Amino acid sequence: MTLASTPKRAVLYARYSTDFQNDRSVEDQLEICRAYGYRPIVGKPGELEIVPDEANVIGRIFSLYAVGTAPRSIAAMLNREGIAPPRGTRWNASTINGNSQRGHGILRNPLYSGRQIWNRVRMVKNPSTGKRLSRVNPESEWQSVDVPHLRIVDQALFARVAQRLSTVGGPQAKQASRSKRMLSGLLKCGCCGGGMTIIGADVAALVFSAAFTENRVSAKMARDTMSPR
Repeated sequence: MTLASTPKRAVLYARYSTDFQNDRSVEDQLEICRAYGYRPIVGKPGELEIVPDEANVIGRIFSLYAVGTAPRSIAAMLNREGIAPPRGTRWNASTINGNSQRGHGILRNPLYSGRQIWNRVRMVKNPSTGKRLSRVNPESEWQSVDVPHLRIVDQALFARVAQRLSTVGGPQAKQASRSKRMLSGLLKCGCCGGGMTIIGADVAALVFSAAFTENRVSAKMARDTMSPR
């Protein structure tokens, strides 16, 4: 029996065997890449089972976030309780909130709702350094399958969390953080081409800072050229 001889194994095999081209066995890759809340089943290569204690933590994280608790506050609570994080020594907000494009983070992992997605990213080689880099694939290229036996969070709770994530990190948040200055992000230094940011707020004598190699240089704009007319 091969690793991909059952539907459950095929999902994991397709995901991880294409993402890692090295001497590790697929079973080792699965152990390295397993999501928090799961562990490999001994004697059943490629299959996972739920870890009850970790599943309880995941349930708490989803429930707390759904009622408005910030990821930073959730992480602080778990650290106070001495709960071991997925990796490292401490929980942090990014472990919980993650990255929307790559689907990283506990709150964004569809596996907790019983849906396995793979082919999110592809590996490419940097022609200059030879290092392998991951690049996000278009969502149209993602593949998925239902794995209800791995569900930790019910669909309704997962949907509420997804809705809040889209609100907090979506267009509304970007609009709220948008600069009030009309030319923000548009001004470039005529000498070095670096982006310019305002240091002084005096309308009559605006002071800008421009990136020049690794240093910063400043230039005062004359009153007769920058003052309103």
